[in-house]
Amino acid sequence: MSKKLATCFIVFIFILGVGILSYPTVSNYIAIKNQIQIISNYQNKVSKSNEKDIKAEWEAAEKYNASLSGAVIGDPFVPGSGRVIQDNYEEILDVDGIMGYIKIPKIKVDLPIYHGCKEESLQKGVGHLEDTALPIGGKGNHCVLSGHRGLPAAELFTDLDKLEKGDQFYLYILDKILTYEVDQIKVISPDEVQDLRTIPDRDLVTLITCTPYGVNSHRLLVRGTRVADVEQAENTRGIKETEAAVTEGTSHMEYLVTGACIFFILLLILIFYKMLKRKSRNRRE
Repeated sequence: MSKKLATCFIVFIFILGVGILSYPTVSNYIAIKNQIQIISNYQNKVSKSNEKDIKAEWEAAEKYNASLSGAVIGDPFVPGSGRVIQDNYEEILDVDGIMGYIKIPKIKVDLPIYHGCKEESLQKGVGHLEDTALPIGGKGNHCVLSGHRGLPAAELFTDLDKLEKGDQFYLYILDKILTYEVDQIKVISPDEVQDLRTIPDRDLVTLITCTPYGVNSHRLLVRGTRVADVEQAENTRGIKETEAAVTEGTSHMEYLVTGACIFFILLLILIFYKMLKRKSRNRRE
């Protein structure tokens, strides 16, 4: 009886270990698949919107940005910091629950952009810092987008520190693609907000996350300045590349899961076979 329990315990520990080791890979795959689905839904809804509605959204966003002059900026990772947001904030650029999405080719992420930096939003995408300009571009605007790094269930901004000056990222907002080129990378303490303020005649977007990895005592700022935007054809190509990557990842994951299941089944069959064989031998003796 003790041998049976020992065998079962070993099998349990083995399966548990494999599960723990595979959890980050599987959970990140699921997160990416969900993000792409959210982005796809956004694209479909935008494509079905008429020009009048699109124009109205742009005008509402521009009006909101114009009202931000002199706003107090807070730390996106500290709830309640900064100023009180306008009542209609979450209604502006609200297309299927998100503002748009960001694509960072260097670190291979496509992430939905949510209103605000609530923890629920930061668990599944990028949050827009309410105290800053909406992500619609324009001189004198400085948009700040915040994301977590190091989450066990999703990568998000985990590799943001790999970006270098000259790298580009793209904001897909309504019917436009806004292109930004990294021109400044800094590490600051949470209470330093001067680098998040607007600069006259500059169109800026800053990506912010916690650093150092696992410690999170400071903030990593990766700032991009607006450059010539890509054509709509590039938008379509980028979407297809992302979808193809997800499809390929799905196939690999299916093979991995199938292989693991077959392995565990064969392992259990082998264990039970040895147990029955030992039991039969004991009876003969």
